[in-house]
Parts: sequence; structure tokens; C-alpha cells
Amino acid sequence: MQTAPTGELSFVLAPQTPQNPTNPLYPLSPTPPPASEDLPSCPVVVGPVNTSIDPCRWIVQGVLALVGWVIDTITLTIDQFITALSQSEVLFSTPHALTDQNQAVLTLSFALWIITWFGLAFIVATQGYALILGPHLGGGFRYAEAREVLPRLCLGALAATIAPFVIGQLIDFSNLLCSAAVTTSFLPVTAPSLATLGTGANPTLAVIFLALTVLAYSVFAFLVVLQIFIRLATLNLLIVVAPLAIICWILPQTRIWTDRWTTLFCGVLLTQPMQIITIALGLTIANSVPKVTGVGQLLGDIPLPTIEALICLGTFYVAFKLPRVFSQFALGPTTVGAAFDALRTGSNLVRTGLLVAGLW
Repeated sequence: MQTAPTGELSFVLAPQTPQNPTNPLYPLSPTPPPASEDLPSCPVVVGPVNTSIDPCRWIVQGVLALVGWVIDTITLTIDQFITALSQSEVLFSTPHALTDQNQAVLTLSFALWIITWFGLAFIVATQGYALILGPHLGGGFRYAEAREVLPRLCLGALAATIAPFVIGQLIDFSNLLCSAAVTTSFLPVTAPSLATLGTGANPTLAVIFLALTVLAYSVFAFLVVLQIFIRLATLNLLIVVAPLAIICWILPQTRIWTDRWTTLFCGVLLTQPMQIITIALGLTIANSVPKVTGVGQLLGDIPLPTIEALICLGTFYVAFKLPRVFSQFALGPTTVGAAFDALRTGSNLVRTGLLVAGLW
């Protein structure tokens, strides 16, 4: 604004809106601001007032804003869920109060224990009839001799009786392994906000990649937490059916079920300690990244938060895959059977030696 000289009257004129030569009653709309270079633009002049609109830019901005909101919401929700459970004893141990010492588990275990003794009586009856009728049924009928059935029957009954005590000790061993891993936070890397995505002040590509990486490892962390609770339910089921599964070892026809139960029980019991140790190791490495000199240059000048997030992503992915690894490779499908076969082979060798010596 210009100041008028003293004694003179001056007027300041407002900038005039350009007139429309085709229709003076409808002036031209002001020129829209230039679109951001990182967003597609297709301006179109529409309407009687020749309004300039940019539908391409509006659609892209809406989609980007929606994507940013979804990523931020999912990441924040998972973060709040895992943070609330981070102090839970279930994540870092196998509580006796929720497994072998739980009243519901004890009640069902006692019911299965009664059924187990009826099963033992059934095995004694069937094997007794087999021993009596076997010699009269010809060579095509195969039956176990008394000196093979009776030791197995006694060992099976003893194992079914002491199974609750042994399972409790194995749970304590699992908790001891879990105590070796200490971690303060499941989600050490804070996700950047994408609230400005699509508003023109778009974050850089590195920030978007970091947000997606944090979202990915947060999802895997959430799945690992779910696996821990599923493991707890599976472990309770295996504890309840333990006596019945153990006496299946007595008969050769049902021995495979004992092998499967033992394989599944050992895998379920050891999965959580291995997951916790893997997570603690990975998060410790991720937290130590800022303290390592030159680690960014080793990975192509990637920002340190992105490196930490990638390490966390790999850690939780491995932890998520551990249950399947244990079920397929950690223990063979005939581990118990192979052990007892080895014992039987050893006893046969001893018996052969005694026969040779004339003491059998």
C-alpha cells in the first residue's frame, strides 16, 4: 500500500478479478495453485463459471490419506495390545496355575486317569486271552509272550501314575529356559506417522518404507503372541490326555500314538522358550545398532531406524516359524519308539549273553 502525500487524496484499488470475455456476468475463477510434483495431476475446467478442478489429484490424495490412516491405526492398535500384555507372565513362562495345577485341568486329568486304569484292565484281559488261545490258533496268529507283556504293562502303569509329577518338572525346565531371555519391549522401534500422506506435505520414501516395515514386524509380533496363547491351550490338552497316551505304548498296535503324543508334547513345551530366546536375541541386536560405528555404511547408508526395524522383522518372522520347525524337524516321529527299540535291543543282547553263559 502506498502512502499519499499530505493534502492529497489517494485511493488504493483492490486487484480486479479477470473478466470472462464470453460472459462478463461470470468472471473467471482464480488460477489454481500448481499441483505437487509427486502427485499426478489432470486439471479440468468445468461449469458455467469455468471452475478448474483436478480429479486425479483429489483421488490420489484421498487414497493416500486412507492408506496412511489405515497403517497408523493398525500399527497403533497392535502396539497398544502388545504393550498391555508385555508384563503378562504368560508371554515369558508357562504358569503352573494355568496348566498342570489348574483346577479344571486336574479334574479332567483325574477323569482320564480313571479311564486309563480301565484301559489297563482291558489290555490285561485281551493279552491274557491271547496267551491262552494263541498256541491253539496256529502259526498265523501272532501274540506277545508274557515276559514281553508284563514288563511293558508294569512300566506303562508306573509311567501313567507319575506322569503329572514329570510334566510339572518339565514345565519348570521350560520356565528356566525362558528366564535366560530378558527383553524389555516387543516393539522397540516407533512407527513414524503417515498422517500427512496425501496432503501435499508428503513424507519421504524412506519414512514410508520405515512405517511399512514397522507395520510388518508388528503383525508378526501379534501372531507370535497369539501362538503363545494357542500353545497354552494345546499344552493343557496334552496334559489331560497324557495317561491315556502313555499306556498306548504297551501294545505294539497303539505304540505310534505314544510316539505322536511325545513328539507333540516336547515340541509344544520347547517352542515358547525358543521363541523368547530368539526374540530377545534379535531385539538386543536391533537395540545395539545405533552403538555400532559404521553399521549404516555396511548396509548401503540405510537409516538406522530402518535397519532396526528390518532386524525386528526378521526376528519375529523366525519366531513365528519356529512351531512348524519343531513339529517337523526338532523331534522325529518315532523318537520314543526308537529309544525303546534301542533298550529292547540291549536287553536282547544281555539275554543272549546269559543264554550263552547258561544263566537264563
